[in-house]
Parts: sequence; structure tokens; C-alpha cells
Amino acid sequence: METESCYCSPYAPFVENFEEQDSKIIKLLQQHLYGAAEASRRGSTGNSRIH
Repeated sequence: METESCYCSPYAPFVENFEEQDSKIIKLLQQHLYGAAEASRRGSTGNSRIH
């Protein structure tokens, strides 16, 4: 029985070209985490804008 095709995931629509989408998602996550780390390192008071 193959149940992987019914796997409920927020990325389910991207399964066909998973590798390409996965790399994009990872880049976005890395950028977000880097920005959050920079903000916390500067101090969250007064520097809450990450643009």
C-alpha cells in the first residue's frame, strides 16, 4: 500500500518539482533566519524593521 501520495503537507502542490521548490524554500528560510539573527544581535528595541 502506497500512502505517500496522500501525504498531507503544506508543500504538497510542489511535489512534482520538489527539488527546485525545496531549494527556493531553503533560501527563503535562510534569509529569514539570518535577518532574525541580525535583528536579535542588534537588539530588538528600536530595530524591529527588517527590510
